[in-house]
Amino acid sequence: MRNEQRGARSEGRRAVSSRLALRARVVTPDSRLLAPPAGLTLIELLVVIIILTTLVSAAIPLLSPTNDDRRLREASRGVNAFISAAQMKAIQLQRPFGVALKRLSQDTNTSSNPIHDDNAVCIELYYVEQPAPFVGFDETSAVQLALDNGPSGKAGQLQVRFIRRGDGEPQSTDLLPDGWDRDPIPPYMIRPGDVIEVLGAQFRLTDTSTDSNTPGFYGPTSGTPDGTLVMVPVNDTGQQINVEFDDLGRRMRDLLSGTLPPPERPYWTYPVAYKILRQPKPTAAEPFQMPDGTAIDLRASGIGQHDFFYVPGVHDNAEGILIMFAPEGRVSRVTFSTLPTDAIEGSVTQFDESVTDNLFLLIGRRAIAPPPRAASDKSLSTASGNLPAVGAPGAEQLLRDIKDSVNWLRSESRWIAIGSQSGRVVTVDNAFVDPRTVILENGTVPQSSEELRNEQILAAREFAREMTQIGGK
Repeated sequence: MRNEQRGARSEGRRAVSSRLALRARVVTPDSRLLAPPAGLTLIELLVVIIILTTLVSAAIPLLSPTNDDRRLREASRGVNAFISAAQMKAIQLQRPFGVALKRLSQDTNTSSNPIHDDNAVCIELYYVEQPAPFVGFDETSAVQLALDNGPSGKAGQLQVRFIRRGDGEPQSTDLLPDGWDRDPIPPYMIRPGDVIEVLGAQFRLTDTSTDSNTPGFYGPTSGTPDGTLVMVPVNDTGQQINVEFDDLGRRMRDLLSGTLPPPERPYWTYPVAYKILRQPKPTAAEPFQMPDGTAIDLRASGIGQHDFFYVPGVHDNAEGILIMFAPEGRVSRVTFSTLPTDAIEGSVTQFDESVTDNLFLLIGRRAIAPPPRAASDKSLSTASGNLPAVGAPGAEQLLRDIKDSVNWLRSESRWIAIGSQSGRVVTVDNAFVDPRTVILENGTVPQSSEELRNEQILAAREFAREMTQIGGK
């Protein structure tokens, strides 16, 4: 009995020991289960991120355009789209519509400093449209012309007066044809610079005596005498004006009978219908502002090979530049002043005509439009001997300095080319130009800074000239 009890207690102890051992094995983990998992620690991950960030930061400038390049591309796309929209508007409206290039100097000029470098910079463009021609408010509205033989008359200058059918005073009183009265000039309708077309001949109104009640426009009291304006021919048709408003037989009969006093100058023409082509005026559309740091360099921009929009001492006034498109999409007219405002008796000479040459606009950096005078004077004159030859000490560094300071020598600059006849508007890269190798068409080397700069600009337009012929964007 005791043995059985002893055996039972022994079995119980073994069972307890077995359960404790099993519990110990379950509670105490195996050493292999305590090994760290495979992977990166937080510190290692941060180090990798820093290395990748450094590599990407170093690679971005090499793989993407510079800030200047991006801004110039954005500016050229914007100008291209703005001009193309004006062309489409002219086609849609079936009347002249265009773009005005506003010189920066229009905002920065002062009365004491009317001519400065801001005349060579454009950072704003706006739309302009030509109003419908004015033909008078009455179906009998007409004009009379006369050669201006007064003390202030100039060669080719004429006078014009506006008349219409009416009861009229006797011819001997108002010197108008019988049955005609003066037609007062309506306010806010005609202004200096408008073109009057008579029998196919065109004349530009140059009289500066605008009406005090309508500043900038002619009114009933404009001219001397009132309502008589001065004008000059725009196109020479070779047509002679008939300076008698009565037939010769009646004139001689009245003179001999004493019923009409001898005629006094000026001698007026017969009444004839007219049409006044009014100047373009700004529209209410939002203007286009060039991106910050960019501008249209007007020193390199212009028409064809010789008519630049800005040349110091020649084309350096603050007047804006108008590019008008005809209803069929071609460039109809280009207008800009070609002399300083004080060059000829306080007036300006206008370039205002149809063009057959293409137009070129250079999109470049604002800070170097026009090029700094120091850079231009010391480095761009072959005649002065300041431009070192290839291989000379410091030549390459000086060349880089020159190219960085001149828009038409920088590879980042862009050209907007406008085909005068096709109306095609294209954006083209600037051609590479080495200022040390520029020569004239006759094979000679330019002998002045101005001549050299002109040749550099023409060379920089090489791709733009080709694209206006074959098209493209």
